[in-house]
Amino acid sequence: MNEEIYQIKQLLNLYYSGLSSQIDEKCLDRYFADMKSVPEELIVDRDLYIASRKRPHIEVPEDLGPQLGLLIDHLERQEHTHNRGRRWITTGSVAAGVAIVISLATFFFFGSESNPYEITDPQIASF
Repeated sequence: MNEEIYQIKQLLNLYYSGLSSQIDEKCLDRYFADMKSVPEELIVDRDLYIASRKRPHIEVPEDLGPQLGLLIDHLERQEHTHNRGRRWITTGSVAAGVAIVISLATFFFFGSESNPYEITDPQIASF
């Protein structure tokens, strides 16, 4: 019984991922057709499987493919434009950071020299 449940779980995983074959689905149909033999741990899966098999067939319009292609192209152009703007912001931020570092380095190296005209003696400064 445990091996049978394991096989059913594998078939359900294939079905949920969209990789099941028609043979796999027929095996699941046969297994879930007998309501009394379904273990409690597979009841939710049984209900999901049965509900998904009863869904109506959805008709896809023929012109949907080209429309989706145009939409994807439009979104890619928007993303490219957005990335270009981000690159400018990044470049500007790096340039501003470098300018700040150069300004601070210049101030500390060249601005720290004492002024020859500065009066440092307090007695002379009091006159």
